[in-house]
Amino acid sequence: MKHIIAILLSVLLMLSLASCNLDSQLSAAEDYIDQQMTDTAADSADVNETDPVGETQTSQTEEKPLTVSDFLALYGFSEDDIMPAHFVSFEEITLDGNKAAGTVGSTGYIKINVDKEATTADDFNAWFERLYAKMTALSVDGKLYKDYGKTEEATTLSGLQEQAWWDIMPGGNCMFTAKLAGGEALLHLAYSYDIEYGIYKLSIMYWK
Repeated sequence: MKHIIAILLSVLLMLSLASCNLDSQLSAAEDYIDQQMTDTAADSADVNETDPVGETQTSQTEEKPLTVSDFLALYGFSEDDIMPAHFVSFEEITLDGNKAAGTVGSTGYIKINVDKEATTADDFNAWFERLYAKMTALSVDGKLYKDYGKTEEATTLSGLQEQAWWDIMPGGNCMFTAKLAGGEALLHLAYSYDIEYGIYKLSIMYWK
């Protein structure tokens, strides 16, 4: 009988020890989970304080609009080079197609608003002459051409105006080889003045 009681007491003691060990393990696991949740909450608070939700993603995906100044600089021009008399404002650059500005095959359009009532024929003719002089200065060989093959030279401004893109508006277009940051490039420039709306139009195409 004593042996049976001793055995039962031993079993009860083992069960008691096992229960205490299990409680200890469970308690340790709960403490670990609580600590992880606390750390995660702290990390989230830091992120929200220094970088609100979506702000980083937005800043990485949004691109700044291409400015007139930046676009012109790709081809050796400045805003002053194309600033007409009675200037009012530049409109945003419009890029044609999916080519990045300043790369082969890209075309960018600039619209320049002026005071229509104050602008005269002398004003836009003077603007054309300034463009002609600037393009000649940028040309590698100092020449402007009427065609892509550069076989027909335009020795005067009127020579370029014979082939205006916009028939209902005074203007012209030409080709010339310019020295850009990436090397020499054949550029095609077209320009005009919209008499009805008082808008100058200039396009620059990086032909090849």
